[in-house]
Amino acid sequence: MNYIGMIRATREIVGMQGVGPTTSVGAQGVEAVLATVVKDAYLDIQNLREEFDFLNAKKSFLTEVAKDEYTPEEIFLPDAVNLNKYDLSSFRLTSPSGKKTVLTYKDREVLESRYINSTDRNEPGVFSIDFSDNSVILKPIPNGTYTVSFRYWEQPEILTEDVQVPKLPTQFHLLIVYKAVEKMAIYMNIQGAYGEYSYEAKMMTNQLMRKSLRKKTLRARALA
Repeated sequence: MNYIGMIRATREIVGMQGVGPTTSVGAQGVEAVLATVVKDAYLDIQNLREEFDFLNAKKSFLTEVAKDEYTPEEIFLPDAVNLNKYDLSSFRLTSPSGKKTVLTYKDREVLESRYINSTDRNEPGVFSIDFSDNSVILKPIPNGTYTVSFRYWEQPEILTEDVQVPKLPTQFHLLIVYKAVEKMAIYMNIQGAYGEYSYEAKMMTNQLMRKSLRKKTLRARALA
């Protein structure tokens, strides 16, 4: 279901007259409200957790000799930075010869303490994140050009185009509509619709949580 379809479905469920809007662009009055509640409902769903599978993506970047810190702008170039959170368990290093190794995450303070005076250049084996700007720090300092690959969670998706289909799995598209109906029921003071579709939304939200969230999380270990 696309954005405009969700708007129309929300209108139909709450019992409003008419079949529109034909577009969300330049919508006015109650149609503008419908477009907004659908957009906000999708954002609310995504903001329930940072780590939904449907917002997980992959990326890679190349290291430079003697450079051990890389900003998101450098990592994602030429694409726009759409980073919400790194998947710290996913970082891998590929050497120029094609050998692949796992990069181990360490807290920044631990990493800096371990390598405080080190200027050694070698194949990186550990990394950390400067959470003030989401830069990636590699140690030892790279001695060549390596490929660092990783997965990350994107920023919540915003519905802006009529034909835009949410990244949310198809079987949960109605959850957006149900959450939008909740909002419209409050706006229009329709108690019956709010109660019914709040229940439906809760049940489907529980299904989404079970399907789209990982059961295990990474625990960082201190440097030996």
